[in-house]
Amino acid sequence: MSCIALEKSAKRILIIDDDPAVSDAISKLLGHYGYKVTVAPTLREGREQCKIDHDLIVLDVMLPDGSGLELFKQLKKSGTKSKVFILTGNTKPSVDREINNLGPAQLFRKPFNFLEILQSIRHQFPEQENRAEESERFNIL
Repeated sequence: MSCIALEKSAKRILIIDDDPAVSDAISKLLGHYGYKVTVAPTLREGREQCKIDHDLIVLDVMLPDGSGLELFKQLKKSGTKSKVFILTGNTKPSVDREINNLGPAQLFRKPFNFLEILQSIRHQFPEQENRAEESERFNIL
């Protein structure tokens, strides 16, 4: 399998989070496993990136220019096929209810373990996991 074939088949993940420590760590971790990662630090940039198809969106609830939950609602209304993982440090029961009603693929509370996010993503896309293992065996990545 060539690098080009791996690149074309890599799952595309969009991270919308304004904390560079979080987005950089997730991006580097996922990139190591062969995922194609894009980072958007604001809701506005996230909306623009959502015009491009992504297999998964990792979305923070609190962004400097608005609510990630509002974007999630818009994505659901538009019929997106992207899976959505929600990141939140919020502990208000009303926010929990809103998140649960939207039905994300996964919810992570800050602070979270980055390896748990990786494990959840690998579970969502087992075919990517097989490609990553094959790449490591042949030192392609």
